[in-house]
Amino acid sequence: MQAPYAALGLAAICLAASALQGQDQAKDRTTEASHIRRELSKPELQERLDELRKGMLTKMMPANVAKKRKVERQKWLKKFQVVQSEHYLVYTNAASNSVKKFSKSLEEMYEFIHELFPFKDDHDHLTAYIFRTKDDYTEFCVKITGWPKSWAEKTAGHSGGEYYATYYQSPTASTVVHESSHQVVNRCLKIPAVGSWFQEGMAVYIEKLYTGEGKPSAGMKGALRSGQYYPLEKFCDIDSLLDDPDENGRRSYNHAGALIDFLANTKLEPVAGRFPEFLTRAKSPYIYGLESTRKLVKETYGLSLPELELVWKRHYGLKK
Repeated sequence: MQAPYAALGLAAICLAASALQGQDQAKDRTTEASHIRRELSKPELQERLDELRKGMLTKMMPANVAKKRKVERQKWLKKFQVVQSEHYLVYTNAASNSVKKFSKSLEEMYEFIHELFPFKDDHDHLTAYIFRTKDDYTEFCVKITGWPKSWAEKTAGHSGGEYYATYYQSPTASTVVHESSHQVVNRCLKIPAVGSWFQEGMAVYIEKLYTGEGKPSAGMKGALRSGQYYPLEKFCDIDSLLDDPDENGRRSYNHAGALIDFLANTKLEPVAGRFPEFLTRAKSPYIYGLESTRKLVKETYGLSLPELELVWKRHYGLKK
């Protein structure tokens, strides 16, 4: 298993996102109506940073720092800076030069997804928090999202529509690509839900293509042939793939990526070429769960989930 992903359902991610709304995104919304993203001036960036220091950063200050004198607390807060790129505002207490490289990688990943699944570039800056240490990141998770520390320590990054957070690691690490993909799917493709199979499938599919670490469909033919997979009726009903009751989380992640690969690339009718339509239908309203997936599949492909599963098998040359 690679660096751990956030083993949490979308509900937890949404709660985490809402905890940050109105802090570092409030000013972004003033330009959303006109769909214009502009470069922020240094005074504007400083204002954002000052608000962050007074709000979220003060709340997530590690206990050993919070107990120190005011001058020490201020010193810790002043280590944070903001790095602006075309599509991101990255808040960090890591080294500036390192984070600039991180921003460059985020931009490259953003453009990759934009070409893969074209979307309107009409949103404001995406927010990312890159913490210098794993401890700082863990403290953020516990204080801001309300997760138990044991949950936070198992993650190497997580994302909601409002933000992406991780601790400093290789900018091209699989976890960085995977979790930041969640943010782009949510905020830019404007698809915050559908189901864990879809959200994780999209992230795995993008991660595999971007990093070149194996094909999204790797091993799926054998799994379908041997029956070592969840039928779609059960698969699409799992609230969080890594928390499924049979403990097949990693397998389910891979199968979700293979399912997206099939939907996006199969040449078989009636599925071929209709994934963009599926994405459009999935945008709104906020829909999540098995019934929503059934409806999307029926409206897009004219198939039930068992019928779609049969086409998926034929895609791999399996007739039964």
